[in-house]
Amino acid sequence: FSNKLHAFFHLFNSSIFIAILITAVLSVPMLWIKSIHPELALLFQVGSVFLLGFFSIAIFYWVANKHLMKGIKHEKYFFKTFPLFITVSMGLSLHNALAVAEGLLGFKSAFIRTPKFNISDQNKSWKDNQYIKLQFSWLSVLEIFLALYFAFAIFLGISLGDYGLIIFHLMLMLGFLMVFYHSVKPQLK
Repeated sequence: FSNKLHAFFHLFNSSIFIAILITAVLSVPMLWIKSIHPELALLFQVGSVFLLGFFSIAIFYWVANKHLMKGIKHEKYFFKTFPLFITVSMGLSLHNALAVAEGLLGFKSAFIRTPKFNISDQNKSWKDNQYIKLQFSWLSVLEIFLALYFAFAIFLGISLGDYGLIIFHLMLMLGFLMVFYHSVKPQLK
């Protein structure tokens, strides 16, 4: 029973990525709805209370880093890495949401090991490894689509004069661009 309970909470914890992806995708039509239905302004103001969830993540990350580092180094490190951490986490939401959905739906998938390249000196290259498959994934196509979608969201927010979600959309755009870039980088060389 304890193993099943642990597995449930592990999968349930990771389901946050499904929520992040759904929230992100729906934020663009919500931006439009907010502009054409001013009578819903109170609803959007009350709904902004859910932004407090970001503070819980920030506090958790702050406390963890405070235990690792002391003094001013901790604060500099936190303010330098936390925005990057959130941005990359948002960019990984597509991959992680897909993995969680497969787990929740009971799909069996092969465990793909991280390739070991046996590079022991600078004269060897991972590109010569016969086990590497360079192919363009459909997930990469979705990543670049989402990056462009959130670039459009930034443009939409500016054109509507609604700047409340611009940082959120900027982080999403950059996150998906980073994940896309690192997904296709091996094929570019």
